[in-house]
Amino acid sequence: MYRLTRFLYPRKKRVVKRIAMHVNDLNVRGVATSVFKYASFLVKKYDVVIIYDKNSKFNDELGINKFYNEFEVFGYSEWSEVDRFLVRKRIDLLYMQKHGNYDGKISKKVPTVVHSVFQAYEPHGNVYAYISEWLANKFSSKFVPYIVDLVKPNENLRRKLGIPKNALVFGRHGAFTQFNLDFVQKAVYDIAKKNKNIYFLFMNTKPFCKPLKNIIHIDKSIDEQFKSNFINTCDAMIHAREMGESFGLAVAEFLFLDKPVISFYGGYDKNHIFMLKNEGMWYKDYDSFKDRILNFKRLKSGSYKELVKEFSPEKVIDKFIRVFT
Repeated sequence: MYRLTRFLYPRKKRVVKRIAMHVNDLNVRGVATSVFKYASFLVKKYDVVIIYDKNSKFNDELGINKFYNEFEVFGYSEWSEVDRFLVRKRIDLLYMQKHGNYDGKISKKVPTVVHSVFQAYEPHGNVYAYISEWLANKFSSKFVPYIVDLVKPNENLRRKLGIPKNALVFGRHGAFTQFNLDFVQKAVYDIAKKNKNIYFLFMNTKPFCKPLKNIIHIDKSIDEQFKSNFINTCDAMIHAREMGESFGLAVAEFLFLDKPVISFYGGYDKNHIFMLKNEGMWYKDYDSFKDRILNFKRLKSGSYKELVKEFSPEKVIDKFIRVFT
């Protein structure tokens, strides 16, 4: 049986000055990126330190360097080390983004707030909230969304990548293995093979077919300017994550730069559907995906950015403080 332990620390009497933010893995995926964004804005009001499992197999050098360059970071091998660190640093609040199940990881020394990423309902810690409104509605709970905020693009990458100015470009970035709908992979290859003026641009995406000139893979990057320029190069995003999205940060980033999203109308997690609403360009199978690509028309300017206006740093941080502190 799981329960909130808020009664141990009456919220009205709590004064928070120093926050420790826990993330299991330091990498460039959505969870770590969201924690980095939160910390970047919270540091204007609080002292912030980052805590992570230094033995996680999902850590990567880019992510580690990104955090170490901006924040005080503590890596632990055993969870028992964490409370000693929290006491030594006089931390007032431990923020933890996690799956949502009770995993035994809460502090015995300071209030712990839990930010649940997936479809689990096992409340523990002093506050328990979700990362999206869709999840919160499902479990009749609170939510604090991710921050969606990108720098303004300052160039288009087409010339550097050898893409013609008049070509249609469909792009994707996200977790390396999560462009994983087999029928979409097949359709991308079939379309690219027969349509030389349609390009597919993938950042940090596991290659899935034989090389073609108009299927371009580029490495992951922590450069925010490069990410904005990458999205700016595309006419639309193609989203093909089999399990769907409990938030969908990459989807939101394309919307932020006013790009339409061609997305699978399915998946176990459905916040991408909740987020896109009537603006989603939906497909359900090989044929409907091909139809979306082959009949795509450029739009001068859409209303896509409106879909993510509630995820601005100001609004999200205000809600973060109200819910978690």
